[in-house]
Amino acid sequence: MKIVKQISEEGLAFKKELADLKATVSIAQTELYNKENSCTHELRELTQWELKDKWMSEGAHCLICGTLWGWRCKHSPDSVCHYSSHEGKVKMIDGTRVDVPNGHNPEYENEDECIFCGMPEERK
Repeated sequence: MKIVKQISEEGLAFKKELADLKATVSIAQTELYNKENSCTHELRELTQWELKDKWMSEGAHCLICGTLWGWRCKHSPDSVCHYSSHEGKVKMIDGTRVDVPNGHNPEYENEDECIFCGMPEERK
């Protein structure tokens, strides 16, 4: 480190390189964000063993982009556990809204149990 009265020519050039790189990274981050958000998302099919396992604890992550939504659900339309609803609808990972299951009582809804399968959010 040097103590200077004003920035040197080399310092100015380096500063410009940094600014150019930051701009490039910013553009790349925006492109990455847009690309990830346009992913069609694919989840691995559950095995027969997983479907029969009462305490199945499989993570719900996209095989294409790697996005993780939480836990897999054997009863949810999008195969992902959901813990809240709004006006009788549950928002799926693709943004669509589906009706809550028959018999669902929003008064007993909490962030700990999936609306579709009843499994706890915190699993071991």
